[in-house]
Amino acid sequence: VDNIVGATTAANVKLPAGAVVQVQKVGHSGNTNTTGSSYVDTGLTGSITPKFSNSLILITVSANVSTAGANSQENAVRLYRSAPTTATIQEIQRAMLLYGASGGDHQGTYHAGVTMFDTPATTSTCTYKWQHKVINGGGNIRHNDYAVSGVPTNQARMILMEISQ
Repeated sequence: VDNIVGATTAANVKLPAGAVVQVQKVGHSGNTNTTGSSYVDTGLTGSITPKFSNSLILITVSANVSTAGANSQENAVRLYRSAPTTATIQEIQRAMLLYGASGGDHQGTYHAGVTMFDTPATTSTCTYKWQHKVINGGGNIRHNDYAVSGVPTNQARMILMEISQ
């Protein structure tokens, strides 16, 4: 074949349902924490530009979360789409509760693993963020806190996969 006849673009390629179109992966090793009651970014952020407007985006997050603080501390984490439109994709409220006598300082660490899908119905770049907040009780919530004894020092990770429909 010396010449390719006709142009093939993503718009006119037909893939079978369930085919992986593309994969994006990001890691984040920075330590962030908050004592605030509103969601803030942890720094784990990933973007993907769907090739098809009807694609499903499969998102997997793996992160170490630590907490420290006063009696009855409650916290939350969420996977949030910040562009092109905003949406909470998954939210975990009260993932770890710290209770103790006399309002003492308590620490805890857990692994937050989330696998969720999104159907953004666009071919514009979609940006996903891992966020956290303290619900009540004082103290803080930490992302990738290497200072807490026993916390693994591996990066938080996010994988974004476009799946054809």
